Amino acid sequence: MIGFYPVNEPNPYMKTDKQLDYPCLIVPDPLGKRKRFPIKRREATVGRDPSNDICIPDHLVSKFHAKLLVSNRSVTVIDLDSVNRTRLNGQVVTHAAVRYGDELQFARVKCQLVLTDRERRSSIIV
Repeated sequence: MIGFYPVNEPNPYMKTDKQLDYPCLIVPDPLGKRKRFPIKRREATVGRDPSNDICIPDHLVSKFHAKLLVSNRSVTVIDLDSVNRTRLNGQVVTHAAVRYGDELQFARVKCQLVLTDRERRSSIIV
């Protein structure tokens, strides 16, 4: 039967979770290693508090610093009235569209938005 795939067998025409492209925020840890945070939902919160989707343990980052909104292929950053501001490519922003490869800075922590592992191989990470 055309188009029928048993539940236990993958549909070859459907992308699996590993094949989908997700925005991913690369965050340096205090030792300088980069940690990747894939954003698989429509919204991700960023801040110092461990309840955030992306926790940045830096005392200058606000508990609830910013949020990232994902819709279709676009990502928007919204500053949540943080004390030490959110920057996009060095410019202070309260609400801005973010492109893959852009630098997001939360207080003094510089991060980069990329597109999952496939993008990682083809783009330079700052």
